[in-house]
Amino acid sequence: MDDDAHHGAILIHLEDQAGRNRISPAHEPARCKAHLADILIRVVACRDHATRPKPQIDDDGLDAALLRVILLLACLWAPAAWSTELQGRVVGIHDGDTLTLLASGNQQVRIRLGSIDAPESRQPYGIRAQQELSSLAGRKEARVVVEDIDRYGRTVGRLWVGAVDVNAELVRRGASWVYQQYNRDPALLALEAEAKAAKKGLWALPPSERIAPWAWRGGDRRSSAQERSSAGALHSRAPELSCGAKRYCGQMRDCAEARFYFSQCNVSRLDGDGDGMPCERLCR
Repeated sequence: MDDDAHHGAILIHLEDQAGRNRISPAHEPARCKAHLADILIRVVACRDHATRPKPQIDDDGLDAALLRVILLLACLWAPAAWSTELQGRVVGIHDGDTLTLLASGNQQVRIRLGSIDAPESRQPYGIRAQQELSSLAGRKEARVVVEDIDRYGRTVGRLWVGAVDVNAELVRRGASWVYQQYNRDPALLALEAEAKAAKKGLWALPPSERIAPWAWRGGDRRSSAQERSSAGALHSRAPELSCGAKRYCGQMRDCAEARFYFSQCNVSRLDGDGDGMPCERLCR
């Protein structure tokens, strides 16, 4: 076999490999890397063989052929990850921005909505954010435009239910923040500004309760301003409390008053089960 025929045979083999091995690195990264490594080895072999000094080889033809290989590798690596779509039924809502999609082959895929960050379940508005996502996508047929795989192995993407862009709708309703660190869609920032101006959803919360989820996860779960405010409120109310005629939990305004009557006024009946906690419905 002459050099041109050998070179062409390798290129045909590479293209055949591409056709058989076009997989998404977003879902099978190990396999994808293995295939790419095999193809790169073959490219190097092709280059080494083709660049041996033989006068009959046309340099322009060789460069063009190698360019085909490079473009082929680029096609293998990039589009499969960034243009993949998953379709299926939403079978689980875990919080305001995470769900499970039952895709083809009964494969359950954990989906993290991209570009947004909803309040955590234990944050103010966290449960409501989860309910908003459930109302939009729960038990519905959906498709996900895959953008990435995060460090937890979750598929990150844009969720569509029919013509509804769920990621954007959550921001529009004030059920989620824009995750600015990862956002590449300026339209989401505009939707967030509109929701904030209209005090929709979480934007209607007191400022002390509007803690960005990424700050919450980082441990900033209660601002110093909120702590000072709470401490000041308790201190200012203390002088108002005094032992009176109240004897039952139903007469207490709040837990602070119940504790005062129990500890300072010796109203022991407030602790019905004897565990040291008065009026548990108020003080739980």
